[in-house]
Amino acid sequence: DDSVFVVADAHKFGDYSPYVFASDNRGRNWRSISGDLPGNTIAWAIQQDHENENLLFLGTEYGVYFTLNGGTNWHELAGAPTIAFRDIKIQRRDNDLVGATFGRGMYVLDDYTALRDMAGPGFGSDAHLFPVRDAWWYVPSEPGQAAGIPTLGTDSFAAPNPDFGAIITYYLDEKYLTSKDLRRAEEKKIAAQGNDVPFPGWDRLTDESLAATPKALVLIRDAANNPVRWLEANNEIGLHRLAWDLRYPAPDAVDLSTPEFVPPWASDPLGALVSPGTYSAQLYAVSGGQATAITAAQTFAVKPVRAAADGVDYAEVARYQRDAADLVRRVAHAGEELARQQELLRHMKAAALSAPQAEPSLFTKLDEMDAELKQLGHRLHGNPVRSSLNVNALPSFAGRAYNAANTRNTTHMATATQQADFNLATDALEVFKADMEAALSTLAALEDELREAGAPSWR
Repeated sequence: DDSVFVVADAHKFGDYSPYVFASDNRGRNWRSISGDLPGNTIAWAIQQDHENENLLFLGTEYGVYFTLNGGTNWHELAGAPTIAFRDIKIQRRDNDLVGATFGRGMYVLDDYTALRDMAGPGFGSDAHLFPVRDAWWYVPSEPGQAAGIPTLGTDSFAAPNPDFGAIITYYLDEKYLTSKDLRRAEEKKIAAQGNDVPFPGWDRLTDESLAATPKALVLIRDAANNPVRWLEANNEIGLHRLAWDLRYPAPDAVDLSTPEFVPPWASDPLGALVSPGTYSAQLYAVSGGQATAITAAQTFAVKPVRAAADGVDYAEVARYQRDAADLVRRVAHAGEELARQQELLRHMKAAALSAPQAEPSLFTKLDEMDAELKQLGHRLHGNPVRSSLNVNALPSFAGRAYNAANTRNTTHMATATQQADFNLATDALEVFKADMEAALSTLAALEDELREAGAPSWR
């Protein structure tokens, strides 16, 4: 390659203009590639991409700029602070851009390969999912009390690492809007022309109230094209990134309440690790009653950081974690169903008091059902009487299930105790489900008696 680049500055003479030059013949001839760089922006360092010769990066007095067309047009790199970047380098192995500032630390743009696609013809006319860099498979370490080691105070500063997992970069050429958003945009145009905005009509307003909010989603699939995970994405126009943590969805019961306080050591629920292998990502839009793939799928590899130890099969480790997570999910379903039926029974007992034709036996039947559901709860979660007095008791099968699934933060196989708990909890859950079905059948019969007794609504 005969291309060379030079940046020069004359700020000591009172000239702060950017001087950026390129030569295609090793310096025999030069041309300016300052293009449309802002005036009074001193250029300090330049780097050329090692795959796309027209993709250049420029460190300046007021941030970092890049060009997709060899210097004709320059764009400020969003996210970089407006400070002096005295040197920039490209880390070719991972396609990272590293910038060193004048007394303000170093900054890294991880995986800038999306810019290569942006330089291609036709970019920007449609939604686009960029190639996904291969992801390393491991469990991130969080030393200390919590992520970021908050107990060490502000004197121990460390910038955050890149998001763990597969980093997915995509571009949306439009924001998916509700019918209400579209109507308001039309009304703004009418008002801007000085005309009166007509009333849209009750039918249209009603339809708008029923419409769901559009959203963008990313679907992860495995090598067999099986769905693995849905990720919620940003639905705004422009360039976005999100990270998949190389896990299946968490099996924990969904809780939409907002706690008043979240301790720093608390974390979001984790799903089971996927196994190393080949995966793909694809961008979808859910809008107007349809879910549509709006980009082609991008394939990438999930690679273990180190080879498995003797006797360890990473695929088997991932399979066990997924089975154990599914067991926890089914146990959580059983617990939620039991809680719903207990709440229903509480309302039924109150309704029975207002049933004018209730027989005395109905009250005893409801009390017996209350005791039966509580006994089911003891089997599921343990005996609260013994635990309230700090007396040891046999583990509940929910406790065994959670212990069996307590492998989500390791790439090693479950212990023999965890595998035994998995089998015991699986068997106990099947018996519990049969007994639960019988109890629900009895509860349904009691509801019929309540209706015949003239009770008010209890649901």
